[in-house]
Amino acid sequence: MSLIIRDKCVECAVPVIDWHEHGMQFVPGKGARQRTREPDLFVGHWTGAENPAATLYNTLINHKTKDKDTGKLRPAPLGVEFYIDPEATIYQFADPAHVDTFDAGDYNARAPSAVRLQASDTRFPKAKSAKPRAKTSTAISTMWPYSPPSRCTRLCFC
Repeated sequence: MSLIIRDKCVECAVPVIDWHEHGMQFVPGKGARQRTREPDLFVGHWTGAENPAATLYNTLINHKTKDKDTGKLRPAPLGVEFYIDPEATIYQFADPAHVDTFDAGDYNARAPSAVRLQASDTRFPKAKSAKPRAKTSTAISTMWPYSPPSRCTRLCFC
């Protein structure tokens, strides 16, 4: 149960499955770029679904967007460093110290210092007063101190 941060294993209180185990990885040129800035923002997204990690990975890696010049669809892979499933298992797709994933289409250029996470939870986005599941919250709070560097000062969920 370890996250991989800066090529080192960091113990985590919840189960972690990394790209070496599940075989799904975002790399520069495929949903990501080489990290050039020290991360200082942890961006979380709620999926609004309870799909397996493989479904999320395939959806992001096969993303397409409309070309501004031709109007035709072209490959535009997206990615995230982490995914938390409904049972609070963390799936790690990249070492956030080295890889900067794309999760926001044309807005990626604005957040080169962000570490991205998708959390699976269907109930949270439907009602503003609802709270995320306790297991998901535990996984997020477990990860927060380890997101590189540990001095990340901003946490944002969309």
